[in-house]
Order: sequence, then structure tokens, then C-alpha cells
Amino acid sequence: MDDISTLARFLNKNILMLQRGLGSFNREKALHIRTSRLLLSGLWISLAFILSPALICCGTGPKNCAQLMQVDRSTQTPAHILSGYELVWQDEFEGLQIEQDKWNFRAEGTVRALATVSRRTIKLDGRGHVAISVIKDDDGKYYVGQLGTQGLFETTYGYFECRASMNSQLGPHVAFWLQSPDMGQGGEPAVNGAEIDVFEYHRRTPGLVYHTVHWGGYGQNHRQEGAEIPVAGIETGFHTFGLEWTPDEYIFYVDGKETWRTRTAVSRRAQYLILSTELTGWGGDPVRSQFPDEVVFDYVRVYKPKPAPMAKILRSEFIFEKAPFASCHASTIAETNDGLLAAWFGGSAEGANDVGIWMARFNGKEWSAPVEVATGIMDDKTSEKPGQAGEPWPDGQKLIAGKNESGVARGALLGTPEAARPPADYVGKVISEKKESGLAQTTRRFPCWNPVLFRRRNGELFLFYKVGPSPATWWGMVKISRDDGRTWSIAHRLPEGFLGPIKNKPIELADGTLLCGSSTEDTGWQVHMEWTDNPLGSWNRSPSLNEPPAIQAIQPAILRHTKDQYQILCRSKQGVLMEAWSEPGNPARWSRLKPTEIPNPDSGIDALTLLDGRHLLVYNPLKHGRHRLAVALSHDGRTWKTVLELENEPGSEFSYPAVIQTRDSLVHITYTWKRQRIKHVVLATQ
Repeated sequence: MDDISTLARFLNKNILMLQRGLGSFNREKALHIRTSRLLLSGLWISLAFILSPALICCGTGPKNCAQLMQVDRSTQTPAHILSGYELVWQDEFEGLQIEQDKWNFRAEGTVRALATVSRRTIKLDGRGHVAISVIKDDDGKYYVGQLGTQGLFETTYGYFECRASMNSQLGPHVAFWLQSPDMGQGGEPAVNGAEIDVFEYHRRTPGLVYHTVHWGGYGQNHRQEGAEIPVAGIETGFHTFGLEWTPDEYIFYVDGKETWRTRTAVSRRAQYLILSTELTGWGGDPVRSQFPDEVVFDYVRVYKPKPAPMAKILRSEFIFEKAPFASCHASTIAETNDGLLAAWFGGSAEGANDVGIWMARFNGKEWSAPVEVATGIMDDKTSEKPGQAGEPWPDGQKLIAGKNESGVARGALLGTPEAARPPADYVGKVISEKKESGLAQTTRRFPCWNPVLFRRRNGELFLFYKVGPSPATWWGMVKISRDDGRTWSIAHRLPEGFLGPIKNKPIELADGTLLCGSSTEDTGWQVHMEWTDNPLGSWNRSPSLNEPPAIQAIQPAILRHTKDQYQILCRSKQGVLMEAWSEPGNPARWSRLKPTEIPNPDSGIDALTLLDGRHLLVYNPLKHGRHRLAVALSHDGRTWKTVLELENEPGSEFSYPAVIQTRDSLVHITYTWKRQRIKHVVLATQ
């Protein structure tokens, strides 16, 4: 039965290779492929007839049948790798010679502990396997073998898998590992790389497989972390060993199941592959063992995340051509029952006291003229208390269309004053002074900043914004609409110490809680999270997720992952986006911020998780400047691919995007266009 099982695996693997590899062959090979597939399919059918008597007549019945099938069940690649990754490099070890455009004979002639490295220990068997042996000569000398891809194939990140059967004798240990060319120099793994042992095995502990990460060189600064994994039946048959390596962590697999993960010593260097046998004493005393002893590799495969599909621009337009303000910035967008709302701040210049929050409505065909819906007007009589849950709906403040000096429609708000009065030491522009009952009253106006529109599942629409002299001294405000922004409540100041969503939209959790990315700029740039089930009621917040000046970050954008885990991406002063992750199922607890590899020129971003589970990012893909604006997609929130360029004009500014996906699955982006206009772009992602 051993020969039949081997033939079955050989045919099955070759059929699989042809199915997966068909698209990569040229037309000249197409006829050969079709012929080969028919031939192999015929052989497989014939094999079924050969196997069937053995299956029927085997003396122990189902038990032996199960043993026969065990080989196929062990050849497993994780499902998310097969669906979200593509094969980029492989060796199935066909033929009789090592393919020297893929492998070199590594460390040949060197003495490693008890043995000398020699290519004569490495042989292909002609049935799709390579055997790497430990040999003992008549004079008592031992020889081991190593294959490596250094200089031929070196890569960063991906999924790396081999299928192998283990050695049988005490003494040798066998391995599949990744190595950095600079590991021996020591230093940080992000710079100098690491040694990543996908698996190591020896017969001194026959039921265990070892996963290990080494870093810091091989001298006195050497460090390591690893795991011992019990694997039932590892001594017999073939097994698969995999490593998923991302910019954040290593995840190890045996037979398609995750066995260990670590975020320690993650390499950011390109590394190469190694298959090896060793004789160091770690695997036991070889004196009484019988040689040759071998590890047999069936294949080695490397996968990379599939390229994100391209996005297509369906519509591109300015929300307005003329406006009663000279400058505008920081747009936000939300879907309503009958269209879209967009808002931004506008005035003579960012930070000027005349800067207010402006809004326009899209009816599916065109945008309405901009209307000012919030200002930073404060007076001494306004209450400091925020609105409380359950109180009657405020006085209405119906938006009334009028005309201002520029001829552009402008909103006039009726009702009570807009917001809580500022602290006494804040000085805004004095716009009126009067006396009532003999007491002086002063009305001041402060600049408005960073509006955020968000519509809850129950239809309530929130307009969050900030008021104050500067980002270091501003305070949070909110207005509420129950008719899709046609009328708004009075403005309410958020409780002391809370700013609400600082630039980007919140996420509504299953229980109705709003999870908001927030940040402060009064003692360095610091990111934190805030959450509330009622913006007019109580709020909660996390501790700061970073410590300036080492990391200075603001303005989180939130992504939703599986198992109720969330990720934030943040603008920073360090030249790259920063990220943090929540604990699965607990959005109140977050990791510390750490750098990504995504460039950021100290400019705002926005991101969202699409309905199909992919993640979309709108950002300036630059280290300096804001003249280029682009869209990127990701399957996992870690590896991103730019799929579309929205703007690219050196010397200009295109910045501060906002992005949503509407019920029809289209993506809507608004952003600042040269500080003069707000642009609206509609995308279809495929």
C-alpha cells in the first residue's frame, strides 16, 4: 500500500499544480497543459480502480482506509491564505536535478558542529520530492545538507509553506527557516532581520515541533523566543508547516491549523528560505543511530496577498463654484434617506474668528448652495451644561434660506444661543456688548474646526465640531437633526475633557454605542478613544495611546475587523501613519500606537471597512507635501496597495479626505481642493 499511496499523492499534486498554474503559462504551452491534464486525469481514474480492491479487501476495514486517507488530509493550507493570497514562488521538486535558478547549495564545505555541509546529501527522487540526508562515512565523519535561496529569491512578508516527512534517527535535527543576510551582524530585527524557524524537529522529543524566532546576532546579544508544539502523528507521513509573516506579527501553522503567534522581533528585512539538516547534539547522541537519515520535502510554496482590485471613478465634481468665504477645509460627508450631506469649515482663513461650519445637500443630481449651520458665537448668558438625555426637543432652530452680500444662500438660525460659554481666559472677537438689567453682557465669536457628520441607524444625524482659538484650546460641540439635516437642534457643548470624533466619523457598535477616534494637541499630539451611547449624556474615554515626542499622532480613522476587533490609523509627525488595535470583543482596550510603513506627510486621512470586508484608505502617499492624493485597498489592514490617484499637482494642496460607502455600495469621497473648494468623487470598487 505504500507504493500506491505515494503514486496517489504524486498524481494528486500534479493535477493540483496544473489547475493552479494554468493561468501563468503562455499560449505555446496550452496544448501541452490540456494534454497533460487529460493524461493525469485518466491516470487518476485508473488509479481509483487499482485502489478500490485494496480498500474493499483490506483486512482491518475502515481503520486502514482512514490511514490511507490521512496523507491527503495533512496537505492543508489555511483557507484565508487560499482565498486572499496568490502563489508567487514554488518548487515542487520535479525532475532529477536541483533547479539552480531557485536554490543554491548553502554553506557547502563548512563544518557545523559535528558535521560538514555537502551537496552529496541532497537528492531528488524523480517523484516530486527532495531528500536532505545526514550521512556517516566509514571513517566516522558526518555530512549534512542545506538548500538556500539567498541571492535568488528574497522577500518581505507573505505566507511560506512546506510539506515534509520527518527523519527517524536520534541525532539530526531538520528545519525549514527564513534568514536575513544581516542577521549575524546583530542589531534590531526591523533593520537587520531575524532567523525565523518555521519548524524544527528531532527525535529526542519525537512528539514535538519547534517554532522559534532568533534576533540580535549569534553572539552575546543573541535573543530568542519560541514555542514547543505537540503534534500527534508527526513521526509518520507528510505534514505541512506554514508561516504567515506580516509587518506586525508572525503566525505559525501545522497542518493548516494555527499553532503559535508572536509580535516579538518582527523583521522588516527581505529574507531568504533555507531547508536543512543539522547535527549539533541538540537532537541527541547520534552514535547508536543508523545512517543515512533523511528529511523529505514534497514542496515549498510562497504566497503574497492578492492585488486589490482597481477602483473606478464614476463622478467627480466641486460641491460649489462660488462661496461667501475665501478659504475652506476639513470636509465631512454622510448619507441621508434622499441623498447626501456634506459639511466643512469656511471663512477668511483657517483659525480666523469668522470661520463657521457650512453645509450643502446633494439630491442625486446636484448640490445645493452652501449654508452656514454653526458658528463659534458665544455669550455670557449661555449655560455651560451640555444637553441631557430625555429633555424636550430644543426650540427647533429651523434653517431659513436667505441672501447674504455675495448672493449665495445663507442660513439664519432662530432660537437660543448656540453653545456653552468658553472658559473665562479665552478671548475671541467681541462682536457686541449690551446691558440687561444693569449687567454687562459680552458676545464673542471663536473659529470653528473639523466638522464630523454621522447618521445613526435610528436616523438621528449628528454634527460634531470644535470651537476655540486653536486646536490646543478648542472644545467639542454637537448638534442633532431628526429630519436628515433640514432642521437642527441648538448646539451643545460636550462634557469637559471630551472632544468627540476629532476629524473622522465614528463607528456605531451593535448596542448603539458610538466609538469615536479622538486626540488632543495641548501637551503634544496624543491619540485616545471616546465612546458614548448618547452624545448629550455621559461619555467615556481610553488612556492616551502614545507618548510624545517619541510618537506624535492625531485624528484616528477606524477600521472594523472580524471578531469585533478594531484598528485605527492615525496621522503623525513621524513621516508614516501610526496604528493601534483593540482587544477582540473589547473596543475599550487598545494597544499602544506603533508605526506602519504607510507614508504620511503630517496630513489628515480617512478610512473605512467596505461592505465586502476589504479596507479602503484615502491619503497623501508622500513623506512631504500634500500635492498627491490617492486611494488604497487592503484585505487585512496591514498590507496596502494604491489603486487610484485622485490628484497629483506639485505645489498644490489636496488634503483632509472624508469617505463613506452608501447603501448602493458606491464609495463617496470629499476633500479639500487647494483650500478654495470642496471636491466630491464617487468610486466603484470591484
